[in-house]
Amino acid sequence: MSVEQTEKKSFHLTCLSGFVLKIIAIVTMTFDHIGYLISAFISQYPGDAASYVSDALRLVGRIALPLFCLLIVEGVMHTHSMKKYVLRLASIAFIILIAQIVMEFGMHYSLYQGNIFIDLTLGALMIYALKQKNRWIKLLAILPLLYGIISFVLFGYECSTDNAVMVWWLPYFLRPQYFFLSFLFMLGFYFSYAIINSYYRSRQQEVGIDLEFIQTTSQYRLAVNVTMVAFLAVITIGLYLLCAYVIPSEYVFFDNAYQSYALIAGAFILLYSGKRGYNAKWFEYGCYLYYPLHLVVLYAIFYLITL
Repeated sequence: MSVEQTEKKSFHLTCLSGFVLKIIAIVTMTFDHIGYLISAFISQYPGDAASYVSDALRLVGRIALPLFCLLIVEGVMHTHSMKKYVLRLASIAFIILIAQIVMEFGMHYSLYQGNIFIDLTLGALMIYALKQKNRWIKLLAILPLLYGIISFVLFGYECSTDNAVMVWWLPYFLRPQYFFLSFLFMLGFYFSYAIINSYYRSRQQEVGIDLEFIQTTSQYRLAVNVTMVAFLAVITIGLYLLCAYVIPSEYVFFDNAYQSYALIAGAFILLYSGKRGYNAKWFEYGCYLYYPLHLVVLYAIFYLITL
């Protein structure tokens, strides 16, 4: 089958822009946080109606992380200013960090979770390091992954002691929220491009296909998407098996079965067009500010409801 024929067949599959994926990620993330607050403020007993609603919303929320990880990889690969891109991510990470410190030591209320913008900031730096030609700079990409593994171990240790022991030399608010999982997703999505590019380079030598032309086709896009979904499945299932059969249960500090629902995000990744879509400045900066602002608003709403 020729490239043109395959292009016609695959065109209709790659129909979701980065803008649409970002909206889906934001909405599902918001559902997740509403579900968490329902369980924290309203649901008192497993099996009651509020608990079922909370569980359903949190399951839907598992879609968000893989989509955000994909968007970070795309952002690093296409940004015109890496410095400004990382600075925006780091600024929100800092705002969340200050809020967590105030809640922990000022209000004596512990959220006991990492900072998702630490995941995103370090992940962006990791992908940027991998893009460099210098092999020593490339090696720096291992540092965020090691940091995520250390965070995972510390959370597990604290959980095993029923939080009676807290490791304050690396407090929870300085750790990635998704430990090494978010970094593995980003690595998988980034290397999906490398794998498909390598395949088409070999075909270029064999049949004279121009790689630059292929990269503009939806045939190429679909091949990358399928590889990304494969990485998503391997990483998600691998984490599930690791926590279910290798790590003792007292060291597993999250609902392992919940996290496996991240596989649903593969359906949206498969449809990704590779195009940015709508990206006005107000929307771009609004997405960064939405995370801390919506948490404040949701927390205030649930707090008032339960007074």
